[in-house]
Amino acid sequence: MTESGGVPGGYLLHSPAARKMSARMAFAHTLVIAGVIGFVAWRTNQIDTLTIVYLIAMVAWAPVDLVLPAERMSHHAMARLYFIGIGSFFFFAYHLDSPYLLLGAYPESIALADVYWYDKRYLAVHQIGLFGAFVALAVLIGGEHLAVMVLVALPLMVFNVMMIGRNSHRFIQCVLQRRQFQTTVTSLLEALHARDGYTGDHSRETLELAMLVAAELDLDDDAREELADVSLLHDIGKVGIPNSILQKPGALNEEEWEIMRSHPVIGEQILADVPGFEAIARAVRHEHERWDGDGYPDGIAGEQIPLSSRIVLACDAFHAMTSDRPYRKAMPVEEAIAELRENAGSQFDPKVAEALCEAVKDGNRESGSWPKATVTASIVHDISEQANDPGIAMPTAQIAGLTDDEPLEDTDVTARGMAFGWLLTAVAMAGFAVARKDIELLEIGFAAGAGLLAATCWYARRTLLAEPICLIAGISAYAVVPLAAWHFDEPAMFVLVLGPAIALSGFFWRNVFIRAIQIVLVIGEFVILPIVMFGEPGLVFAAVGARAFLGVLLVIGYFFMRLVEMRFERRRFGGTMTSLLLALHARDGYTAKHSDETVDLAMLVAGQLRLGEAERMELKDVAMLHDIGKIGIPDEILNKPGKLSPQEWRVMQQHPEIGEQIVAQVPGFESVARAVRHEHERWDGKGYPDGLRGAEIPLASRIVLACDAYHAMTSDRPYRRSLGERTARVELAANAGSQFDPHVVKALLAVLHGASEAVEPMERIGGISAIG
Repeated sequence: MTESGGVPGGYLLHSPAARKMSARMAFAHTLVIAGVIGFVAWRTNQIDTLTIVYLIAMVAWAPVDLVLPAERMSHHAMARLYFIGIGSFFFFAYHLDSPYLLLGAYPESIALADVYWYDKRYLAVHQIGLFGAFVALAVLIGGEHLAVMVLVALPLMVFNVMMIGRNSHRFIQCVLQRRQFQTTVTSLLEALHARDGYTGDHSRETLELAMLVAAELDLDDDAREELADVSLLHDIGKVGIPNSILQKPGALNEEEWEIMRSHPVIGEQILADVPGFEAIARAVRHEHERWDGDGYPDGIAGEQIPLSSRIVLACDAFHAMTSDRPYRKAMPVEEAIAELRENAGSQFDPKVAEALCEAVKDGNRESGSWPKATVTASIVHDISEQANDPGIAMPTAQIAGLTDDEPLEDTDVTARGMAFGWLLTAVAMAGFAVARKDIELLEIGFAAGAGLLAATCWYARRTLLAEPICLIAGISAYAVVPLAAWHFDEPAMFVLVLGPAIALSGFFWRNVFIRAIQIVLVIGEFVILPIVMFGEPGLVFAAVGARAFLGVLLVIGYFFMRLVEMRFERRRFGGTMTSLLLALHARDGYTAKHSDETVDLAMLVAGQLRLGEAERMELKDVAMLHDIGKIGIPDEILNKPGKLSPQEWRVMQQHPEIGEQIVAQVPGFESVARAVRHEHERWDGKGYPDGLRGAEIPLASRIVLACDAYHAMTSDRPYRRSLGERTARVELAANAGSQFDPHVVKALLAVLHGASEAVEPMERIGGISAIG
């Protein structure tokens, strides 16, 4: 996944469902805008014909928001709706001579940051234009409010717009990474299916049976989720079993059985690095344990065996008995049920065996129509549907997977946010005091105190005191800022609460009690206190502030919490990628090590070519996974000590296409899958599988091909010794322009020679995904 190409816009425009939701919110939002402007016009006795026409137009427009085809609207079309709101507040701030209305543009400016964070050009143009208009209108309106609007409101607006834009964008990355994690399970199955068609189909049908047993046993949702994963992945360790054993048409001898019995341990090793999969890895290890203790690999018995292992064992056995195998025909369902009941209490958990028998006793194995099979629709991981749900939330069981050394709050990030919030407060107070040209000791104390709080939060951000200090600093804003507003006689000073309050909202969003207290404090700070302290001016500020700031605090708190989930999902997704490589390593130790070293070399070449962060991330994925398709290549070809025959070479050349099929299952990895497919294309068009040439080949493929070749030439292989680094560099240079992209070779040779000067940026036609 790439930050630019893979995340086109923010949360509000992430999917048709989110767009429909934002359109419904726009209905109420439009009425609120009209209400705030109408209220200000009424309280300031400035209701005129233009204002009345505007209010009627807004009320008439509000229902239109509900029927707009939001799911088909572009980013720019949605942005125009936000500009209507911004323009309304800017125009009426000038028309009604009410500078507080400028603050009403706050939510729309944040929404624009959310929409355009993926494209910094649009973001810069829009936000610079908005902030420039803000300052210009504040100057035009002038008066005593000028200093507070420019010195107080604008810096905080800039700070918070950048924060919400970045966090919203990262939240979408979180959603996509969750989708990627879910479908990596499918990729693992695809890898297994590439080796043994029976095993891949068997895992899916075992899942169906296991869900029926779960329904019979009335398992809760968490247990069913774990069972679904174990059912899908229980045979993943077979990727480490030689084809000669896995696909043997006859019975296995004792030595072959010993090798076959290692697949649960291999499966556990493959899954052990996936965060949150500890229980699943353990259940996969024990899937062949028997109720009486005579199973393998550890010989545990009874309820020592995880429940999901016991269920999968019975379903696995039933499906195997009722399926055609290379060495025997399928057994009738009635006989398979009899076998289950006969072995209940010895091989199988009696309760599990009886539940399975009840679930399938009236079923038809030929058609696969088991009774109650429809229950799986609401239970099984329906990856395709879940992956398309932008509002999907992480299950409680997964959050529980976070350990004590990875707390829910990110103390460093949030403490820095608190520090910057108080720093802005200190600067604004000092600037306002200077602008008034009447600096008093109390004003110096306000600024110095805010600066001290900023410094304290900054230096405590990585210590055990970060949480209590940030809590005290955040709550302090609700007391200090009203005093400053009262002293300066300026209700807009209440805006200074936003910096520390937003950091507090993110830091303690998980704590329901503190969150409730903060909501009450925010309402008091932006609605009640301004009216009590300042009367008429405070009433106008309260109308604007209630609309502009309350939602901002809640939204930012929500995004902060979701960013915690993103950290967990990032670790989990990284673990699944490691699992794929371990699956390959189980078959071919060279390939796994080769992939790691190819990644390192490719990253150095990326630096020489000055690739952007998004392109480097994608290149890293391609380099890591470029040989994953070798899972589908027979052992006798993959590990042959001599050169391959023409027929064997044709089989080996299938691995890029197999790799594409595996990687293509992961949402957001479409361009990675394409690059994996074309990693063996040549610059002159004589490569495989499609004979692409030149810039038609993705840039990631061209880079990985050169790095792949260099590492292969400098490594010992079963059929030859290493050629040596000098010879490998000569070969690279000799084949630049025929096998390899000349520009890539130049960059790679610069890396190998330790050149300090970077290669000039190249035109990347047909390269890694473009920003779109």
